[in-house]
Amino acid sequence: MARNNLATVVLVTCLCVAGCGSSGTVTSTPSDSRPTASAGRDPATSDPGAADTSGSAAESAPVAKDPCALVTKAEAQKLIGTGLQDGVVAGQETDAPSCTYTGPTTGPTAQVEVHTGPGAKKYYDLQRDGLSHQMQAEAGIGDGAWIDKDDMSIFVRKGDAWFVIHLVVLDDVEKFIPGLRTAAKAAVARI
Repeated sequence: MARNNLATVVLVTCLCVAGCGSSGTVTSTPSDSRPTASAGRDPATSDPGAADTSGSAAESAPVAKDPCALVTKAEAQKLIGTGLQDGVVAGQETDAPSCTYTGPTTGPTAQVEVHTGPGAKKYYDLQRDGLSHQMQAEAGIGDGAWIDKDDMSIFVRKGDAWFVIHLVVLDDVEKFIPGLRTAAKAAVARI
């Protein structure tokens, strides 16, 4: 639980900082000196000579104004296995819009978050580079997808658009990976 709390604090801090920027663009990208396999990148899309899609083009292409349209309440409930409240949209005026479905106050602990746009890419970079999470590449979802088991998240790129589906739940992450894949595939179809 402490790991999820830390990840949530880091995410909120990152998204707040991202929302406070004046231009919404990144002036530099993190250097990636780690080998491709340990970074969890898909070797087919990580050619060093290929054009970098993680730079300013990705920073200017939010996925959707309403991230709740990417993962519906019914899909979020199926994914997490319990009833959830209606989605709450935040950050639409920033580069990090999000939708959060929370469980009832009577329990169990359950939350599904959907983050879109450049903020989702920044979240991915933070988890991979800043916190050194191992990303497991997922084939057949968008133009690139990675599961972060440490954070119970799936990060997805389609073209220059990014989104992440993040779970907060007190259960084994392996139980939720098939559902994360299914939800991500459905969301990609809506972009």
